[in-house]
Amino acid sequence: MSLLDRAARFIDDVLLLPDDVRERVEDAERALREGRAAEAEGALRAILAERPSLLRARQGLTLALRARGDLEGARAITAVSRQLDPDEPEIALLSAQLALEAGDVNAAVEEARDAARRAAKEGGAPFAAACVIRARAERARGRPDRAARELRKALAADPDDPELRLELAEALAVAGRGPSAAAALHGLDLAEVPAETAERLGEALAAALPDRTPACASRRSRP
Repeated sequence: MSLLDRAARFIDDVLLLPDDVRERVEDAERALREGRAAEAEGALRAILAERPSLLRARQGLTLALRARGDLEGARAITAVSRQLDPDEPEIALLSAQLALEAGDVNAAVEEARDAARRAAKEGGAPFAAACVIRARAERARGRPDRAARELRKALAADPDDPELRLELAEALAVAGRGPSAAAALHGLDLAEVPAETAERLGEALAAALPDRTPACASRRSRP
């Protein structure tokens, strides 16, 4: 989509959007936030019947279908959104996340790669999120080294997220790179790590560092 096309879409869907349509979209979004996904779905389908190009309504419908457990339907809507708005990083990111949730890890890898490419210029949280989705998909298809590479990219874009460091450490440990995994944990307060995460990480580190007792493993063994 060209710059002129994007400008025209912004004018039509934001600046010139009738107040009553905007209010209907906001009401549907409120219903979705409050757990009334079926109500939101019906309202958004009605809006899209009138304004099929309205990206905000299409994104809302995707989330409503996802909330109802209809991943196939959500992915179908996202596929249409990608055709209509191929340059929108937000759509590419949601498409990758839905593919991962549906267990379609190969599609998730490709979609996340595309989302990262589109978000790379601005960086920050959207780029990090794309890298994390790809990392999880790579883990799911048995490639922890590639997962670790993507998580390092995510950390470079969002260095203050401790969850990313935990996920990186686990990927490195599963890949058999124990020293690197231990280094990724340096400076983290492991007492704040959820018990389930600590147990999983401790098992991975114990396998990668058979001659050492990882801190998270020793924490788990305390009475």
